[in-house]
Amino acid sequence: MMPVSSGAHGGDQVPAPSPDFGERLRARQIEVLYDQTPVALAASIAAALVLIGLFWTVTPEPVLLTWFALLLLVTALRSALVYRYRRSPDKQERAKYWLIWFIAGSLTSALLWDTTIILFPPQGDIVHAGLAVLWVCGLTAGSVAALSSVKGVFFAFAIPALVPAAIYLLFSGGRMEATIGGALLLFLGFIALNALKTYRTVKQSLQLEFENSELVAHLDAEKGRIEKLNEQLEKRVAERTDELVAANAAKSRFLAAASHDLRQPLQTLSLLTGVLSRTVSDPQPAEMVHELRGTLGVMGGLLDALLDISQLDNGAITPEVTDFSIGEMLERLYLAFRHEARAKGLSLKLVPSSVIVCSDPVLLENIVRNLLANAIRYTDKGKVLLGCRRRGPKLRIEVWDTGIGIPEAQVNRIFEEFYQLNNPARDRSKGLGLGLAIVERSSRLLGHCIDVRSVRGKGSVFAVEVPMGTLVRQHDKTQHDHLLSGNKYKAAAIVLVEDERAVLEATQLFLESDGFQVYTASSAEEAWQKIQDLEVEPDLIITDYRLPQTRTGIEVVRHIRKLLDNNVPGIILTGDVSPTLTREAQENGLQVLHKPTDPEGLLALIYQLLAGDNARKPPSWAE
Repeated sequence: MMPVSSGAHGGDQVPAPSPDFGERLRARQIEVLYDQTPVALAASIAAALVLIGLFWTVTPEPVLLTWFALLLLVTALRSALVYRYRRSPDKQERAKYWLIWFIAGSLTSALLWDTTIILFPPQGDIVHAGLAVLWVCGLTAGSVAALSSVKGVFFAFAIPALVPAAIYLLFSGGRMEATIGGALLLFLGFIALNALKTYRTVKQSLQLEFENSELVAHLDAEKGRIEKLNEQLEKRVAERTDELVAANAAKSRFLAAASHDLRQPLQTLSLLTGVLSRTVSDPQPAEMVHELRGTLGVMGGLLDALLDISQLDNGAITPEVTDFSIGEMLERLYLAFRHEARAKGLSLKLVPSSVIVCSDPVLLENIVRNLLANAIRYTDKGKVLLGCRRRGPKLRIEVWDTGIGIPEAQVNRIFEEFYQLNNPARDRSKGLGLGLAIVERSSRLLGHCIDVRSVRGKGSVFAVEVPMGTLVRQHDKTQHDHLLSGNKYKAAAIVLVEDERAVLEATQLFLESDGFQVYTASSAEEAWQKIQDLEVEPDLIITDYRLPQTRTGIEVVRHIRKLLDNNVPGIILTGDVSPTLTREAQENGLQVLHKPTDPEGLLALIYQLLAGDNARKPPSWAE
């Protein structure tokens, strides 16, 4: 029987912590470290491959290959350590032993990444030095969640990863190098504060988990006595249960916020890179900016894909099946990908359809979006066709392309994670190999069948079969098949609402560089007041979703529309990727872009909304 201690009220008794509580908690914290390691190691190898690709033309090949060989060796040793730990029967008794070896592995990896800042950039090449610094900083920031369950472990990675390079840059003699070195140390200070906050949150969650487990064990053992406990004891149990629920809710909010916060700096970098691309004219810096934009796109795409895979695997997504017209979804996808297809010299065709289908609109659109993106990515010439065919009680949504085709023996493998055809070098321009994995999981969740037909060298057809619905709606939507050209809307007024100062300023700078009049606000109340004070009637509203004082961007748009008695078009630009948000935005006639967004994609959507003949009309279901 567990020991008990007297409560503060009458005869209340609650279980005292077991003698080995601290040891078990410590062992659990270390277990969390090892659980996170395989994903972290895989991400490290992926990041290394991209970094080597970026520096291949400027850094001696022996240096790059030697460094990568050492990284593979360290990764293999750390993987072996994880394997041994998982098979160990005495994790709790030898917790200190396993922690020391984990720290040693993290320290070694950190020193390897630190050398990239010192060895990779050519002497005096500030652009590549800055790129290496950004890369290592991003890797360090991404390790916060994986290394913060035990106090101090994160610093065993962050300090050797950043401090030696910072000292090297500070004393290298150049003014710009010294500035970058100082910025590295400043970044280390800020990320250290974030790591400590994460550690406290994780530890508190684990403590509550153990306390609740011990409480449940005590209640089972004392079942006879529990029946005689008075109302105060029942209240105490209820309070502890509420604490556990609150702790779990806080954990969920923390994980969602972590994803949101990682997207914010990427959004700032993306927009500033967009501004740079318009101002840099010399060929070599322009090429650097182009490579940086591609790298940011890879990072954003990887984050989106990994989150989608994680949510689908963890059962975090529940389909909301309804009857809806397939035509509006197909037109949205056509407009979204037309610019990308045109940039590759491809002809993108849409066969309109007004058929009513029965599915989850958000998940189905994500499936077709990935199929369409894959078709454009693997088609170098010719055309891509998006259309539908009736097959009995079902509708086949088909994507045809004249791309490279798929060997018959590999058709089943293309739905595996990170599997790609004809991309042994992992060229980032050909995607990450997650799109079709997301398609397979999403279609399985919806109960839809995916069909693939392909001829090597001639092209492929991907299709998803969806049940047809019975609901008939009246639509007042005017289809328009044009984006803006020229300067017709260059002076359009845009209200921009964003509480992150860096993102706000970068977005404002980017939009103003394209000629728009931008009115900024950092909160919902400031936006509403500014419109009233300046008597501004905006042509478009761009807002973050999460705003101060628990306000949302959807509330901002609703209130502005009410103030102006005008259905002003709006864009929700957010790091929140929950399907619930997407549905709520669509119900309010709003477009959603997830951070980090491509600057040109943002402009294309702005022009599309401003050019729409019915941009100010409410959707038909709102009447």
